[in-house]
Amino acid sequence: MAAPKNGFRVRAALACKIVQLDRLKFNDAVASGIYPCAPATIPGSARIFDEESLIPLYFFARLTEFGLTAAAAGRIACEMAAASAANAEKADRIILVRGNRGIDFCIPNVVTFPANMGKKPEKYDPEHEKKGIGYSAIGRVIFTLEFYIKHVREIIAKELAYEASILGREDHE
Repeated sequence: MAAPKNGFRVRAALACKIVQLDRLKFNDAVASGIYPCAPATIPGSARIFDEESLIPLYFFARLTEFGLTAAAAGRIACEMAAASAANAEKADRIILVRGNRGIDFCIPNVVTFPANMGKKPEKYDPEHEKKGIGYSAIGRVIFTLEFYIKHVREIIAKELAYEASILGREDHE
């Protein structure tokens, strides 16, 4: 697990509270293998999330709210997280690109990995087809979905700071 930026690490129950995800839905997704980017754990130990691992969980929650199945939401959220991790410092958005062949992929709005062939980082261009740039493996682009990573990082950081400001056990009356 990468070192957390703010030093906070949270257990799964608090992670679900922060991203507003039903804990049962999360547990079911992990147990059935449809949310593969959950932090690893061993039986009897708490699953611990750092700030970066909360990002795909946040999008998983939003995608299921949007009506995607948990399986589709888990796949997309984890693909988005992998694209984000490859460009964590430069990309403020990750774009899911879907083609008419039913194939999709995630790409950061700033491309810095080998697809750039060592050139200066370029921003994802939504007008790529007009400029003769295509993605032959997926066919014609039929839609994109943008994940605003920067905004979600800010939302998560604010929630973590709030939770850290509360000390003590829950009151059980």
